[in-house]
Amino acid sequence: MTTKTSDPRAVLSPPLLAGLTEADTRAVLAAAAVREYPAGAILCRQGEPASAMFVLDDGRVRFSRATVQGRDVLLRWLCPGECFGLASLVPGAVEYMGTALTAVRSRVWTWESAAIRSAARTHPRLAENALRIALHYLEEFGERHVSLLSRTAEQRLARTVTHLGATAGRVLPGGVEVDISNHDLAALADVGMFTASRQLQRWERDGHLVKTRGRLLIRHPEALLS
Repeated sequence: MTTKTSDPRAVLSPPLLAGLTEADTRAVLAAAAVREYPAGAILCRQGEPASAMFVLDDGRVRFSRATVQGRDVLLRWLCPGECFGLASLVPGAVEYMGTALTAVRSRVWTWESAAIRSAARTHPRLAENALRIALHYLEEFGERHVSLLSRTAEQRLARTVTHLGATAGRVLPGGVEVDISNHDLAALADVGMFTASRQLQRWERDGHLVKTRGRLLIRHPEALLS
């Protein structure tokens, strides 16, 4: 892990800082540390005290939760600008709800809990933004639950693939490329591994995408949703 000097220009308007003046933004960022991590670094772990809040500046983070049997279930891919560790805003013995693991080399803004709580008291808009972010995540999980009850496995997988392309994809001449395994894709779509693999093969035969190990090239996203 590498720690760098805070530079407010490094983050481009993350939702956590929306609506703050430039001076207030600089004051909030001055209370944070900018750290670089290699792929595979654990930033926070499920069940441990929520001691820090994070904003991903560059890279990608895998946010997951373990089942009672110990199986790791992917809940969300976190992209640059996104915030996690919101529980650190709450005083007392609050735990992280999941584990955040860097998928690639990543740069992260980190506030210790005391620092982010102090900043939220000084800048109430910061606390409002954190609540909006929490509500957005809650809405996403609510939508996933409704989708599980109202959409077919194929529809859920199609929505997941196109959403990943729009939020975490790289635009290439042949389409939009996303780094993701069949296992993680199935978890995000709430479908079984066999179902995900079979449907991806069908879409590949139809020319809508190309699936290689740990990577997906989406050629015709609109066809997946039709």
